[in-house]
Amino acid sequence: MVRPWGKDEQGNVIEGKLERTSIPVPELGPGEVLVEVKGCGVCHT
Repeated sequence: MVRPWGKDEQGNVIEGKLERTSIPVPELGPGEVLVEVKGCGVCHT
C-alpha cells in the first residue's frame, strides 16, 4: 500500500483539510515505471 495525502478519489483537496489515505500499489503495464517520491513542496499562492 502507498499512503498519499489527498481528499477525494480525484486528488482534489478541500482548503485546510488534508487527509492521509491508503491505496493499493498499481500494477504496472509494459513500458511503465513506478517512482517513489521522498518529498514534495506545495505552493499556496
